Amino acid sequence: GLEVVPEVQSLGHTQYITYAHPELAERADTSASEKHIDLNVADVIPEGDYHCMCPNHPEYYSIIFGVLDEVIEACKPKRFVHMGHDEVVTIGKCARCKNFLRSDIFAKEVNQLNKYIKEKNLTMMIWSDMLQKDEYYATPKAIDKIDKDIVMLDFVWYFHMDDDIEDALLSRGFKVMMGNMYTSHYPRFENRIRKDGMIGGEVSTWSEATEFSYASAGKMYDLFISAAPLSSSSYNSSFLLTYNEMIKPLLKNLREKIGGLNWNGEVETTLDIMGEANNVPYDISGIVPYNTAHILSENEPQKEVLINDFAKVLTVTHASLGEGKRVTGVRLDAYKAAEYEIVYDDNTSHTEDVCYAAHIHNYLWRYGKPAEGMIFRHVGYAGTYLSIPECGKTHKGEDYTLYKYSFKNPKPDKKIKLLKLKYCCDACVDSVIFDLKLKK
Repeated sequence: GLEVVPEVQSLGHTQYITYAHPELAERADTSASEKHIDLNVADVIPEGDYHCMCPNHPEYYSIIFGVLDEVIEACKPKRFVHMGHDEVVTIGKCARCKNFLRSDIFAKEVNQLNKYIKEKNLTMMIWSDMLQKDEYYATPKAIDKIDKDIVMLDFVWYFHMDDDIEDALLSRGFKVMMGNMYTSHYPRFENRIRKDGMIGGEVSTWSEATEFSYASAGKMYDLFISAAPLSSSSYNSSFLLTYNEMIKPLLKNLREKIGGLNWNGEVETTLDIMGEANNVPYDISGIVPYNTAHILSENEPQKEVLINDFAKVLTVTHASLGEGKRVTGVRLDAYKAAEYEIVYDDNTSHTEDVCYAAHIHNYLWRYGKPAEGMIFRHVGYAGTYLSIPECGKTHKGEDYTLYKYSFKNPKPDKKIKLLKLKYCCDACVDSVIFDLKLKK
């Protein structure tokens, strides 16, 4: 049910080309000696020479069109091709470009690509930040020089929370999508989405396309919570908690399909994990039905639970008693906080990592709570997918969430002697395991 829309970065974010063809880089001094280039480095916006391409280089279009042709052949898009064009921080620098207006350079290149794409009966999309007047690197005058049948993805709304910056695009006749969508923070959504020319939204990810990567970046939940307003004309942002409750079972169903796990009606054995819950500096007494707990900490980093049984799937209901570390970069990265080691009768073993913000999260964190701060559109919604949430209220009225994490036993024909619980990272403060279930 998905329609593929490929993105071909062009003009900017083009290190993937300029590292191989440095002669195409937009550089003020092309005679400078070549420095060593790490082809595996992550895409960044350098102050140097390789981030952008020169559209006036005689080989520019043959290379871009060649890449575009290959991508179209591989992805077979039905309607759209996204051509990037965000953050073109160096434009008009080289000898071929320096005597032209930056807006003319940008507009000419965009229109050339649009013509080529239209000949393939497809519609071109680009990011719109280069057309917004308040971005320091922008070419805002190009807004009146480029074709109006190009779809604009506006992603710098979060730098201008008090302004409806899409109006500059809509007033020129462009169709606009909300880029880097983050529903809980997009201001005045209900009014803005109903404007003529607003056609939808787009959720971004900056990770490899795997279940774990999307989950740890909070993007599985992010996709669902953004689909709610974009698919309903009656969406009301005041009902965010209601949408949250509607999404929970959808995520569980998706986890079952992708992860191949099933929790319904198949749990046969429950092992209560006893612990000294009353002697820890956290009030978990209001969390029912769990009145016992097993605490892992830096002082007591390992415990063992005797099993002596067979199991295909082990399900641990757990939580962190403290806040994990928060990465100050583009998102809250999942990191290893604990591990479960299955020890078999023959003393062989299998280890499962437990990553904060993916498999486990703080127990007083309301499920689906949006992150805060200027990097919110990257952070996503931590701890919302790989573990099934069990939510409630403490006796103090605080929201709590426990995380029901299931993992497959890779050797179901071997009898499990015990399960070892190991604490790995003091940044997670403490972890608490409430109970363990086996699926035979």
